[in-house]
Amino acid sequence: MSVRVSGIGVIAPGVREVADLGSVAPAPAVGEDWFDPVPYLGARGWKYLTPATRHLLAAANTAVGRRPGEPAPSWRRPERVGVTTGTHHGIGALHARLDRTFQEEGLSGLSPAELPGFSVNIPASQLAIALSCQAFSVTFTNPVVSGLEAVSHAVAAIRRGRADRVFAGATEDAAPNGSTLGGAAVLHLEASSEPGPEIIGGASRFLPVRAGGQPDPSALAAAVQRVAKLAGASENIRYAFCGPDSMAAADEAVRGELAGRLVEDGPAVGADAGFGAVSAMLQLAWILRDPGPGLVLAASEDGHLVAVATRGEAA
Repeated sequence: MSVRVSGIGVIAPGVREVADLGSVAPAPAVGEDWFDPVPYLGARGWKYLTPATRHLLAAANTAVGRRPGEPAPSWRRPERVGVTTGTHHGIGALHARLDRTFQEEGLSGLSPAELPGFSVNIPASQLAIALSCQAFSVTFTNPVVSGLEAVSHAVAAIRRGRADRVFAGATEDAAPNGSTLGGAAVLHLEASSEPGPEIIGGASRFLPVRAGGQPDPSALAAAVQRVAKLAGASENIRYAFCGPDSMAAADEAVRGELAGRLVEDGPAVGADAGFGAVSAMLQLAWILRDPGPGLVLAASEDGHLVAVATRGEAA
């Protein structure tokens, strides 16, 4: 069964559409100054939503071409439409603020309107409500790789008959320590025989990290073989890697295994994992813009490795 990408939405500092990923460097994200929800969500209804929830809703609305005030898409079978989301810092800033308020003011200082945002699955749940998705709402939380995990899970759900379409994405709030910028990216995936970009599948592995932060060589070799199998026999594969410097060995190993078959095509935006779980999704959105096979690899400092392969023509 083919899993096609029928829509893409990206929201990040300096990025409003996929074309921006190749032409701009991300602007510093200070609070929410870089993001105006009104053009995406309208003037009302988002005040008490967390930044990560706002980002995700904006990206999803872009993916389906929905403007503020327009009704949610009318699915023939909403019980067959799901949501998968990756995040790591999506609620970190809110937790820090709630902790600080509790310590300084006690329970009376906490806002009942904000407290529901305490749950990490709130962004995905809000998206499911906004777009009438009733099949499932799943959130992955591994650093860096969870966006690609969300895509892999969505593809598996469609192929196994669990859903007909899934909104797969990632969203982040700016990390309290400044290590991660906010933003979101969403793919609208559906079972379809129509021409367009296709997600072939994903591979996920855990690499034990040795002293010094380097992945275990034997585990890395096995993971690279799985990634190579995912890529198949394709040539001229547009390739992007996303991860910290400590996991550069994974990037180098994949390049070595697929030597002569890869075309460097990843944008600078997101390559250093500066957008957290959204980083690899930005890379994937860029790969999907053109025809041909593609491969996106993401790695986290603690040893998680996820790859997603694509093919087909741009929608």
